[in-house]
Amino acid sequence: MNVLDLIIAIEKRPEMYISHLSINCLRVYLDGYSAALGEKEASEFTRPLKEFREWIAQKHGISSNQSWDRIVLFYSANEARALDDFFILFNEFMNGNE
Repeated sequence: MNVLDLIIAIEKRPEMYISHLSINCLRVYLDGYSAALGEKEASEFTRPLKEFREWIAQKHGISSNQSWDRIVLFYSANEARALDDFFILFNEFMNGNE
C-alpha cells in the first residue's frame, strides 16, 4: 500500500489504525509503517510526505526544518484538531499536485 492510499484509509476510520486521535500517533504510525518497508520502498513511501512538508512550510512561511506534524500542530488548537487539520491540508496539497 502506498502512503496516499494509507492516509485515505486512516482518514475514513482512524481508530482502526492509531490508538488516539492525535497527529503524533499518526506520525508514529506512518514512521513505523515506513520502517517496516525495505529501503527503496520506504523512500518511495515517504516521498509524498516530504513534498507535503515542503508545501506546508512554504504555505506558512516557515524556513526552519520542522516536521510536517509539528507545523500542523503549531497552527492547531490541540492534537485531535491537528489530526483533522492534517487531513484537510493533505487533501488540499494533493488536489493542487494532481
